[in-house]
Amino acid sequence: MCHLRAWILPVVLVAFESRSLADSPFVRGDTNGDRAVDITDAIVLMQYLFGSREVPCLEALDVDEDAFGSLNVADAISLLDFLY
Repeated sequence: MCHLRAWILPVVLVAFESRSLADSPFVRGDTNGDRAVDITDAIVLMQYLFGSREVPCLEALDVDEDAFGSLNVADAISLLDFLY
C-alpha cells in the first residue's frame, strides 16, 4: 500500500497544480481588471450596468454565470454575497 501512495501522490500534485491569477485570462468578479476581487469590483459592475463605466472584460462581470449569460443586478448581489 505504501508503494501505491508514493506513485499516486506525484500524479495528483501535477494534475492539480495551481495557477496564479496572472496566468488566468480573466478572474470572474474582477470587473476593473486589477487582479483582485473586492468591493471596488461591485461598484464598477453597478456603474457598468447603469451605463457610466467601460470595463476591460465582459466575462468577468458575469459573476453568477447564469444559464442565460446575462449581466444584471443579480451579478452585483452575488459578488457582494461572496465578499461579505
